[in-house]
Amino acid sequence: MTGRLKNGHQKVPKSDSLCIDVGRLKGETFQAMIDSAPNVHHKAFEPVPQQYVFLKEQFRQQGRYISICIGNENKQTTFHHVVIIQRIPDFSSDNTRVKRPLMK
Repeated sequence: MTGRLKNGHQKVPKSDSLCIDVGRLKGETFQAMIDSAPNVHHKAFEPVPQQYVFLKEQFRQQGRYISICIGNENKQTTFHHVVIIQRIPDFSSDNTRVKRPLMK
């Protein structure tokens, strides 16, 4: 992604660079990376299956997508996706939505 240097000039990754987005959620950061540096390699990591499928379709032309979690150890473990607040209705199935009473 581009950034600003102290003198106001933009810094842009070289064409052989790799831009990585971990935990893409809705894809805004990934889209900004693509827009600001379209000629570099882009990879995105998203562990939540519903979000991975949606975002893979949304960005199918712009990069590589890997449906895994990223951690600080080289091991395999169980990923627990806990929905506390429904932030993104499009990605949640009916059994993961939080039901809230309507306020009058």
